Amino acid sequence: MVKWTPVFRFGHALLIPTHVNDSPSMLFLIDTGMNVNALSKRAASQVTKVSSDPNTRLKGLSGNVSDVYRAEKATLVFGHFAQKNQEMVTFDLSTFSRQLGTEVSGILGFDLLHMLQVKIDYRDGLVDFAYDPSRWH
Repeated sequence: MVKWTPVFRFGHALLIPTHVNDSPSMLFLIDTGMNVNALSKRAASQVTKVSSDPNTRLKGLSGNVSDVYRAEKATLVFGHFAQKNQEMVTFDLSTFSRQLGTEVSGILGFDLLHMLQVKIDYRDGLVDFAYDPSRWH
Protein backbone atom coordinates (compact mmCIF):
# COMPACT_ATOMS: atom_id res chain seq x y z
CA MET A 1 0.00 0.00 0.00
CA VAL A 2 3.06 2.23 -0.28
CA LYS A 3 1.76 3.74 -3.53
CA TRP A 4 -1.70 4.48 -2.15
CA THR A 5 -2.80 8.09 -1.58
CA PRO A 6 -3.85 9.56 1.78
CA VAL A 7 -7.57 10.31 1.94
CA PHE A 8 -9.14 12.71 4.43
CA ARG A 9 -12.63 12.05 5.68
CA PHE A 10 -14.92 14.94 6.62
CA GLY A 11 -18.25 13.37 7.54
CA HIS A 12 -19.36 11.56 4.38
CA ALA A 13 -16.90 13.47 2.16
CA LEU A 14 -13.61 11.94 1.02
CA LEU A 15 -10.92 14.45 -0.02
CA ILE A 16 -7.59 13.64 -1.63
CA PRO A 17 -4.49 15.76 -2.26
CA THR A 18 -4.44 16.85 -5.89
CA HIS A 19 -2.14 19.12 -7.86
CA VAL A 20 -3.51 21.35 -10.61
CA ASN A 21 -0.90 22.20 -13.24
CA ASP A 22 2.16 23.02 -11.11
CA SER A 23 0.27 24.08 -7.98
CA PRO A 24 0.92 23.05 -4.41
CA SER A 25 -1.34 20.25 -3.17
CA MET A 26 -5.06 21.06 -2.93
CA LEU A 27 -7.93 18.95 -1.58
CA PHE A 28 -10.39 17.50 -4.11
CA LEU A 29 -13.66 15.76 -3.32
CA ILE A 30 -14.22 12.25 -4.70
CA ASP A 31 -17.82 12.60 -5.91
CA THR A 32 -19.64 10.07 -8.10
CA GLY A 33 -22.72 12.32 -7.91
CA MET A 34 -21.02 15.00 -10.03
CA ASN A 35 -20.68 14.05 -13.70
CA VAL A 36 -17.68 16.18 -14.58
CA ASN A 37 -14.50 17.27 -12.84
CA ALA A 38 -14.73 20.77 -11.42
CA LEU A 39 -12.47 23.41 -9.91
CA SER A 40 -13.36 26.00 -7.34
CA LYS A 41 -13.27 29.50 -8.80
CA ARG A 42 -10.60 30.43 -6.26
CA ALA A 43 -8.29 27.52 -7.16
CA ALA A 44 -8.84 27.98 -10.89
CA SER A 45 -7.91 31.66 -10.78
CA GLN A 46 -4.61 30.72 -9.08
CA VAL A 47 -3.53 28.22 -11.75
CA THR A 48 -5.04 29.18 -15.11
CA LYS A 49 -7.16 31.68 -17.01
CA VAL A 50 -10.84 31.73 -16.00
CA SER A 51 -13.74 33.02 -18.08
CA SER A 52 -17.48 33.27 -17.50
CA ASP A 53 -19.74 30.59 -19.02
CA PRO A 54 -23.33 31.88 -18.96
CA ASN A 55 -24.56 29.01 -21.18
CA THR A 56 -23.72 26.15 -18.80
CA ARG A 57 -26.29 25.21 -16.17
CA LEU A 58 -25.37 23.10 -13.15
CA LYS A 59 -27.93 21.64 -10.80
CA GLY A 60 -27.31 19.45 -7.79
CA LEU A 61 -28.93 18.40 -4.55
CA SER A 62 -28.30 21.88 -3.14
CA GLY A 63 -29.99 23.60 -6.08
CA ASN A 64 -28.76 25.52 -9.11
CA VAL A 65 -25.29 27.02 -9.44
CA SER A 66 -25.81 30.64 -10.40
CA ASP A 67 -22.36 31.60 -11.72
CA VAL A 68 -20.47 29.04 -13.81
CA TYR A 69 -17.02 29.64 -15.24
CA ARG A 70 -14.49 27.72 -17.33
CA ALA A 71 -10.84 27.11 -16.47
CA GLU A 72 -8.82 27.24 -19.68
CA LYS A 73 -6.31 24.42 -19.06
CA ALA A 74 -6.01 22.29 -15.96
CA THR A 75 -4.01 19.10 -15.56
CA LEU A 76 -5.14 17.22 -12.48
CA VAL A 77 -2.50 15.07 -10.79
CA PHE A 78 -3.68 12.72 -8.05
CA GLY A 79 -2.42 9.35 -6.84
CA HIS A 80 -0.22 8.15 -9.68
CA PHE A 81 -2.43 9.58 -12.43
CA ALA A 82 -2.63 12.79 -14.41
CA GLN A 83 -5.57 13.96 -16.50
CA LYS A 84 -5.56 16.95 -18.82
CA ASN A 85 -8.74 19.00 -18.86
CA GLN A 86 -9.69 21.72 -21.33
CA GLU A 87 -12.38 24.26 -20.47
CA MET A 88 -12.98 22.68 -17.06
CA VAL A 89 -16.17 23.64 -15.21
CA THR A 90 -15.47 26.13 -12.42
CA PHE A 91 -17.75 27.54 -9.75
CA ASP A 92 -17.75 28.84 -6.19
CA LEU A 93 -17.23 26.04 -3.65
CA SER A 94 -16.80 28.34 -0.64
CA THR A 95 -20.16 27.44 0.96
CA PHE A 96 -19.35 23.73 0.68
CA SER A 97 -15.87 24.38 2.10
CA ARG A 98 -17.36 26.23 5.07
CA GLN A 99 -19.80 23.37 5.71
CA LEU A 100 -16.98 20.81 5.75
CA GLY A 101 -14.59 23.00 7.71
CA THR A 102 -11.76 22.80 5.17
CA GLU A 103 -10.93 24.27 1.75
CA VAL A 104 -12.33 22.17 -1.11
CA SER A 105 -10.48 23.17 -4.27
CA GLY A 106 -12.21 20.86 -6.70
CA ILE A 107 -14.21 17.75 -7.46
CA LEU A 108 -13.22 14.53 -9.19
CA GLY A 109 -16.44 13.54 -10.96
CA PHE A 110 -17.99 10.37 -12.34
CA ASP A 111 -16.73 10.85 -15.91
CA LEU A 112 -13.21 10.32 -14.56
CA LEU A 113 -13.93 7.97 -11.66
CA HIS A 114 -15.93 5.42 -13.67
CA MET A 115 -12.80 4.65 -15.69
CA LEU A 116 -10.90 3.68 -12.55
CA GLN A 117 -11.14 0.95 -9.99
CA VAL A 118 -11.28 2.89 -6.72
CA LYS A 119 -10.08 1.11 -3.58
CA ILE A 120 -10.64 2.72 -0.18
CA ASP A 121 -8.98 1.69 3.07
CA TYR A 122 -10.97 3.59 5.71
CA ARG A 123 -8.93 2.16 8.61
CA ASP A 124 -5.60 3.52 7.38
CA GLY A 125 -7.02 6.56 5.53
CA LEU A 126 -5.79 5.54 2.08
CA VAL A 127 -7.20 5.35 -1.43
CA ASP A 128 -5.88 3.80 -4.62
CA PHE A 129 -6.91 4.17 -8.24
CA ALA A 130 -6.27 1.49 -10.84
CA TYR A 131 -6.76 2.02 -14.56
CA ASP A 132 -7.04 -0.92 -16.93
CA PRO A 133 -7.15 0.25 -20.58
CA SER A 134 -8.33 -3.20 -21.70
CA ARG A 135 -11.69 -2.49 -20.00
CA TRP A 136 -12.40 0.23 -22.58
CA HIS A 137 -13.07 -0.27 -26.25
